[in-house]
Amino acid sequence: MSTHSYGTGPCRPVLVCAPLGDRSADAVIEALGRREVPVARIDPGVDFPLGSTLSACFDPGRGMTGVLETTSRRVLLDAVRAVYHRQATDYGPAFTHLSDQDALFAVAQARHGLGGVLAALPCLHVNHPHAATAASYKPVGLAAALRVGLSVPPTLITSDPEAARAFAKRHGPIVYKVLRTVRYRDPDDRPLTVWTTAVDPDDIDDAVAGTAHLFQARVDAVADLRVTFVGGRMFVARIDSGLLDWRSDYDRHRYDVVDLPEPVAAAVTRYMRDQRLCYGALDLAVTSSGEHLFYECNPLGRYGWIEAATGMPISAAIADLLRNGSPP
Repeated sequence: MSTHSYGTGPCRPVLVCAPLGDRSADAVIEALGRREVPVARIDPGVDFPLGSTLSACFDPGRGMTGVLETTSRRVLLDAVRAVYHRQATDYGPAFTHLSDQDALFAVAQARHGLGGVLAALPCLHVNHPHAATAASYKPVGLAAALRVGLSVPPTLITSDPEAARAFAKRHGPIVYKVLRTVRYRDPDDRPLTVWTTAVDPDDIDDAVAGTAHLFQARVDAVADLRVTFVGGRMFVARIDSGLLDWRSDYDRHRYDVVDLPEPVAAAVTRYMRDQRLCYGALDLAVTSSGEHLFYECNPLGRYGWIEAATGMPISAAIADLLRNGSPP
């Protein structure tokens, strides 16, 4: 396979860190191609070191220079226009031939070596991995939302059964939400998840003490909103489903493209700046009185389904952001 070299000028590439099969990354790469922007793609956890090589030098007066080379691309590190980070595979597959201890060592070196170099690239990151990691913690997001003026349902994160019971008594009816989705599988290897679940106060027992739990006042919502934020632009879809958790049945959805009220849109912009994010998939609820309540922001949230359902040009907006190399 021939190798394409990318350097300065119009050949400055966008580096896409994403696994094969990531449809969001595929759509953005296609949009970049229509804009004649070169792309180099790597899934760091899979492609390094067997399918790629890295050399990065740090010199006084020159900063960081070097080369990242994949099976088909050769990229000068100081020429990267922007980096598009998706949910790349965790480091490890390349080191399964090693003993457990040696693999742990090699994975740590790869993550902090290649991962550190990618994070250090002095260009636009959508999103920077450190900012995305911080923003993926729901308590961080909730605190930031309150800080910038977004309305948030009363929420409790606790490992104290008595605190949970008191919260349910004060704010009921309440729901339970996971703090972090994990890869659960049943005995037949089918994926499982936990949707937002109504909680009967009588069911709160001492098992709450086993770990952290998130309880939240149930919102009397008439609709949900998915706000896809791209470099200052907002693509807003109203989702009418009649479900407690709209993610549990996509066949029940009805979509409408809407606008956020100006004060809410301004608060969303403040939130994204506060979290140092160029991209985010935000979930909000709309009540019968017209109040907008913030649930969460996923800095790596998928958007392909909402783009397909509404026709909103989200992939094109991301490609434009990456092509320009700096947020507006």
